[in-house]
Amino acid sequence: MKRLISILLLVSAFRLDAALTLIDQGFTAGTGSAVATLSMSPNTAMVVGDTGIVLLTWTNSGSGGSTKIFTQATFTDPKGNVWTRQLDAIYHPGAANSGVEIAAYTTPITTQIGVTDSITVTASTATTSRIGYLYEARGLNGPPTFVAAAAACDGCTTGQTSTTPGVTSSSITTGDAIVAWNGQKDNGAVTGSSDTTNGTWSPVGTVNASTSFRISLQSKIVTGTGTIPWFISIANSVAWNSAWIQLREALVTQSATNGFMILAK
Repeated sequence: MKRLISILLLVSAFRLDAALTLIDQGFTAGTGSAVATLSMSPNTAMVVGDTGIVLLTWTNSGSGGSTKIFTQATFTDPKGNVWTRQLDAIYHPGAANSGVEIAAYTTPITTQIGVTDSITVTASTATTSRIGYLYEARGLNGPPTFVAAAAACDGCTTGQTSTTPGVTSSSITTGDAIVAWNGQKDNGAVTGSSDTTNGTWSPVGTVNASTSFRISLQSKIVTGTGTIPWFISIANSVAWNSAWIQLREALVTQSATNGFMILAK
């Protein structure tokens, strides 16, 4: 008897058709006394298997205006989710509290964050004008992954006082999500970007912390690979800093047996 057994085991990693969604979970604006913390709670429960995103714009209140204050590389929320700093960039045109520092933190949500739970960011220096915006990214395959983030400039002292703040991303892959945000040193009116390069921006979200500070944000799911410009208009020529963050559908690893054949005689 002769027996021939041929087995081919194929292991592959792939991404399902893009199904990312971004959920606006609201904001917290700190005003009044200068403090070093800002606490945010989501509008709706942030569920296990999603990715949480905190986007921050604060005045450059560190020493001399050039010292960064988002010194926490990670922090843990009350439910045990660990948030990782993905960006910290500063524009300081000469003195403390005259510019803008922006930052981003993300976490894969392993324990649900409820509407009464507080996500607290702690800076190294107290400041009066501080805003945090909370997003939730959802995909088909578990927590969407952080890919990249960058600011218009980090450490610049000139060139970012105008009525047209914004930034152009590096190349973003089809199906990925991008969120762009800006902090400005007044509360003047904002007109969002209507650019349709590789997708349409969401309506602009904007909120002010006081008469001297405002955050503006827009997002899109990218429909074609390439760089994405994001430029908005603001009423007055003031100091600003803009940035973007990119997230991607998680990969699925599949093991499949192909070509299994048994011949017997």
